[in-house]
Amino acid sequence: MNNIILLGAPGVGKGTYGEKIAKILNLKIVVMGNIVREEAKKKTAFGKKIKETIEKGYLLTDEDITNILKNYLNNSKLKEGIILDGYPRTINQAEILESLIKVNKVVYYFASEKIIVQRLSSRLICPKCKAVYNVLTMPPKKAGYCDNDNEKLIRRKDDEPESIKKRLKEYEEKTAPLEKFYEDKGILIKIKGEGDPEKVIQKTIEKLKT
Repeated sequence: MNNIILLGAPGVGKGTYGEKIAKILNLKIVVMGNIVREEAKKKTAFGKKIKETIEKGYLLTDEDITNILKNYLNNSKLKEGIILDGYPRTINQAEILESLIKVNKVVYYFASEKIIVQRLSSRLICPKCKAVYNVLTMPPKKAGYCDNDNEKLIRRKDDEPESIKKRLKEYEEKTAPLEKFYEDKGILIKIKGEGDPEKVIQKTIEKLKT
């Protein structure tokens, strides 16, 4: 199996790049944010706890998010491998992940803060199929509606300005150290996530194949 992790600050483009790269490499895209939001919809005590954490713009505890991922992996048929977006977010999570799957490559995308804020405030998602769009770089064919199922697109609560600031701060404190963690293991690939998305994707594929 070929398992790849995507790293980078919120809004750097991991979701956009990950979907297309997964199709090209015939891998399963596992977007942790989507899995977590599905959990948050459940009317359980755990689901309500997750929902409250998301709406406040905070990251989940290592224990909570790891349990969600474990359950997903155990209940999914993953033959060729996965592209994991949104996990791990801490060194502790990265160490736990090593006991769950073998990580072959880690792609670290970076971009300026100006670009990130601009992208996040322009991002829309489909509430039905979870497709991600950006009105500036990758807009839907019909403004405001999903290309796949014509559902009206929405902006997530964690893409509101106040939540964005909290997410970027927590990323710098908790997730940025993962760059060195995977670099020390010799499996990190660094790619600038700015400019034409198709060129970024092409460069990523080239790096993954070398």
